[in-house]
Amino acid sequence: MEKAATAKLVQRHVSRNPGSYASAVILQRNSRSLDNKTLIALYEKLTPGIKALREGEAIKTEIAARKLSVNGATPADFTLKNEVEKAVKLSDYRGKYLLIDFWASWCGPCRASFPHMRELYAQYKDKNFEILSISTDRDKAAWLKAVKEENNPWPQAHDAKSEVSKNTFNVQVLPTLFLLDPKGKIIAQKLEGSELDKKLKELMP
Repeated sequence: MEKAATAKLVQRHVSRNPGSYASAVILQRNSRSLDNKTLIALYEKLTPGIKALREGEAIKTEIAARKLSVNGATPADFTLKNEVEKAVKLSDYRGKYLLIDFWASWCGPCRASFPHMRELYAQYKDKNFEILSISTDRDKAAWLKAVKEENNPWPQAHDAKSEVSKNTFNVQVLPTLFLLDPKGKIIAQKLEGSELDKKLKELMP
């Protein structure tokens, strides 16, 4: 079913049944089909009892994460571990343009993007630019194996519980990229191929 059609069905059901458990389930499962404004409006229609359910709390968490991951927002600092168990903090990269790459060892498109990212890294690494790859692999061994195989020259971090990817950046699919400015604000996201090239060239001519 097309995204627009799904969104219409969700809106109709929730609007007609704000006190139904099914409304909370349907809204949570189809939240990706809804823009921020629509998701918030439908959540607000739910009765207090439905909002208090696990599904209602999940929708509330997603709304909060979306607000924090829009362009212009400054993501909260976080601490993860790299491949040698050293702490990696978002604040470590203040003062630089930072491309955050959410990926996983099992994600084919993620790994297929690395050769081009290596080209970009070589081109911009001396222009106040850094890349941070954050893996959402639950299997640490699989992540470490992939890190070794790819041998990317930029920092790595492991988000095994997806706390940063979901709660801070509201990542829904892999790969997902976020570009932060030197002050730590999100200035672009979900860039691919030529779009990413164009944005980096614009910022670092």
